[in-house]
Amino acid sequence: MAEKKKSTTEKKKKSYVNNIRIAGYLKDNSLEEIENSSGEKAIRGALVIATDKFSSYKVQFYVSQYNKDGDESADYSRMSALLPENTCTVASFLKNNPGATNEDAFAAATPVWVMGRLEEYATRKGEREDSMILFKGNRGGVASTDKGPFTPAATFEADIFINSMEPEVDEDNTETGRLLVEGLLVKYDGSCDKIDFIAVEEDDVAKFIKSNWRVGDTVNISGDLVSLQERILIESSAEERFGRSSGPQYETHFIRERRITGGSKSPRRTEEDGAISTDTVKAGLVKREERMQRNGERSSQRSKETSQESNFGKTAKAEKSSGSEDFEF
Repeated sequence: MAEKKKSTTEKKKKSYVNNIRIAGYLKDNSLEEIENSSGEKAIRGALVIATDKFSSYKVQFYVSQYNKDGDESADYSRMSALLPENTCTVASFLKNNPGATNEDAFAAATPVWVMGRLEEYATRKGEREDSMILFKGNRGGVASTDKGPFTPAATFEADIFINSMEPEVDEDNTETGRLLVEGLLVKYDGSCDKIDFIAVEEDDVAKFIKSNWRVGDTVNISGDLVSLQERILIESSAEERFGRSSGPQYETHFIRERRITGGSKSPRRTEEDGAISTDTVKAGLVKREERMQRNGERSSQRSKETSQESNFGKTAKAEKSSGSEDFEF
């Protein structure tokens, strides 16, 4: 019995927090119900959720109809209510109602909530430069608006091993007051994901972290997911011109950040109970390298297949083969 209790304790130590929660209005919907290779139903695809007219988040899903015990999953039932035939999106409303405004579309769009986790996708090609941090959903549903105010938001909470910390600097190499934190998240299979976070200057968050946390600590962090589209006015030339004015010119900037707004007051040092050990990190990074290698090989193979099929005019098949469903996360 003692051995069994020890095993359970060790299992608990390996379970680390990695949660995202997004609530907002359905902007786009590519969910579909499929039948997998075992003949069982599943729902796959993505939801794009807008928290306001400037910010939206793409969450990817694969939810099986039955859980590991063979019972129908409650998550599958809730996700069924989010299939395209059961929802209204901002995109579909604008398409079906020419002349409608964005405000009209948001008012008509289905309010939803989703929960999931942060996932890193990286290949050997370019490694960090080509890495993508994805939102992998595991459950979701239609948000109830009759039990209180519906508040769109996108937040996260995670346990991380601090891999590096350094001040953020701007284009002039001047410190912004924010702190760049690279965290390692331990996954269910023992591998690690490298995910970048930014500690904000507000409420002395960055200042506290800089003074109290160090590389190698295990900490719990929480904050805001930021997926923002900004249109910035380009200043016109001072040179005088004649004829028709070209009107104001804009540049569109996309901001993708995970902003730390709070966290552990007392970090767990490397060998403390509940901390992510250096042995766990070393083994996890080896598994990450192996995963990246496999993803890189698959990416190269798919690019080769797509190029060959395009040469034969099979564009539809090429588009299908260029997806990332089989890549490892």
